[in-house]
Amino acid sequence: MSKMKNLFSARWMSSLVFLLILFVITGIADPSFLNYSSIISCFNTATMYTLLAVGIAFVIMTGEIDVSIGATLGITAAMTGMIAQQNGSVASMLAACIVTGAAVGLVNGAGVAYFGVPSLIFTLGTNSVIRGLIYILTDGRTIENFGGVIASYGNKTIFAEITVYYAIAVALVAIAHIVLTKTRKGKYFIAVGDNAGGANLVGISVLSTKILAYVLCGVLRSGRIRLRLQVWSGHDCRRQRLRDDRHRGLRHRRHLPVRRPGQYDRRGHRRGDHVLHQPSAGLHRPAGHLQQHHHRRHADRDRRSRLADPAQSH
Repeated sequence: MSKMKNLFSARWMSSLVFLLILFVITGIADPSFLNYSSIISCFNTATMYTLLAVGIAFVIMTGEIDVSIGATLGITAAMTGMIAQQNGSVASMLAACIVTGAAVGLVNGAGVAYFGVPSLIFTLGTNSVIRGLIYILTDGRTIENFGGVIASYGNKTIFAEITVYYAIAVALVAIAHIVLTKTRKGKYFIAVGDNAGGANLVGISVLSTKILAYVLCGVLRSGRIRLRLQVWSGHDCRRQRLRDDRHRGLRHRRHLPVRRPGQYDRRGHRRGDHVLHQPSAGLHRPAGHLQQHHHRRHADRDRRSRLADPAQSH
C-alpha cells in the first residue's frame, strides 16, 4: 500500500495522468485516433521535443533556464540541410551540429555561471544573436531539395512502427535518468539547483557544474538532426523576412509625395490633372482625361497671371 501511495505522489505521475486524459479526450472527439498507428505516430513525431527536454533537464536541475534552445535547433537544422545539399555524410552533419551546440552551450554557461548574468536575460540575448546568424547563413531562404541517405534514413523503423530516432531518444532518457539519480556527478546538478552556496561549501564546483549542464543541453538539442526532405532554416526566419520586406515597403511609401487634387505643383499644373497616387492605399486613381481639363488649366494660369500683375489686367 505504501508503494502505491509513493507511486501516485511522484511528480511525474501528474504528467502521465494528464497525458492519458488528453488521449482520451482526443479519442472521444475523433474515435479513429485511438488506434496503434496514430498513437505510435504521435510518439515518433515527438522525438525532437523529447531530446530537447532531456537536454534542458540538466539546466533546470541547476536552477537555471535556457531560452535559446529553439534558435540553436534552428541553426543546426540549417547546417544539416546545407551539408546534405553538398552530399555530405551523416557523420559530418553530426560533428558540425554537436560542435555548434557545444559552443553555444559553453557561451551560455560562461555567461551565466562565470559572469553572473541572469540566465533568462543572457540566453534571450544568445537567442537573438543565433537567429541573426541563421538569417545570414541561409540568406533568409529555406534549405530544401536534397536527397540521398538523408531523405530516407529518418523513416527507418526497428519494430512495431517505432523509428530509429525514437528508440535513440528513449535510450537517452533512460541514460539521463540513471546519470541524474544514480551517479555521484549527476547528483551534483540537483545539489547545485537546491542550494548553490551549500554545494560550494561541501566541495562541489558550482561554476563547472553549471557550464557542464549548458554544454550537455547544447549537445543534446543539436544532436537531433531533422532528417526530412525539407529542412527549414529556422522557425522564425521566413516570418522575419516577411516582416523586413513589409518594413522596407512602408519606408519606401513614406518617402513618396502625397498628391491631392486641387493643388498646384511647381510647374503650375493642377494635381487633379495627373494621376493621383495614394501611398497609404497603394492605388493609382486617374483624375480625368487631360483633354477635358486643358481649357481649365490655361484659364487658371491666366487668372493667376492677372492676380500677380494687376497692370496686365488693364
